[in-house]
Amino acid sequence: MEENKHTNCDCDCGCGHEHHHGNDCGCGHDHAHEEINKKDFAFKVAVGGVLLVAGYILSELTERGVLSVPNFVYLICFGISYLIMGFGIIKEAVEGIIHGDVFNENFLMSIASLGAFAVGEYVEGCAVMFLFTIGEFLQSLAVQKSRKSIKDMLELKPQEVTIIRDGKEITVSPEAVNVGDIMIIRPGDKLDIDGVIVEGNAEIDMKALTGESIPVSKGEGDQVLAGSVNLDGAVNVKSTQVYNEYT
Repeated sequence: MEENKHTNCDCDCGCGHEHHHGNDCGCGHDHAHEEINKKDFAFKVAVGGVLLVAGYILSELTERGVLSVPNFVYLICFGISYLIMGFGIIKEAVEGIIHGDVFNENFLMSIASLGAFAVGEYVEGCAVMFLFTIGEFLQSLAVQKSRKSIKDMLELKPQEVTIIRDGKEITVSPEAVNVGDIMIIRPGDKLDIDGVIVEGNAEIDMKALTGESIPVSKGEGDQVLAGSVNLDGAVNVKSTQVYNEYT
């Protein structure tokens, strides 16, 4: 049986097309953000950057008459530097054109850098690719951090809740908690449903909701929101929302 090589790419670029590979759909974005190839980036920046600087120094010294170096020497430096840093960008630009996404960032950077080469501005052409490579890497780091934050937030999804019902402590699923039920939140527990503290005092960590790392002191009558973590002191919280409506 012939293996199906086509996979659908429902990516956030809106392409929605089929292609033969999973990470590069030609939309101008690298979809393998989860695993950033830092070694590849370091190689491109280090080797490409060194060749760029070497070519620039040789060309400047030659123009000023300090050295007598054939033009092809520094042109080779510029050319290799450009290919190291720009090959992947040009490749994605071409694939974007094939898939109908012409004016993406890779295409524009390719045109800008090749145009600089065409008019003899080799330093500028390589510098465009150099800076764009760094920018793409920083963007990937930002996306990776954002995805990690979202993943951590999703892990806050409650699994079970301890409540007082008919004078007894019982453990139920979050969906079974009704408005007005008393939830027992012990030190280290995460609050699963919005409520109001009816007994006890505690330091509440709300950074998952507000981004503020400093805990907030909460006592009787204070509102506490789902996603908060009780750092110390047991408190009883009266639920004010049902599970599907919590913060």
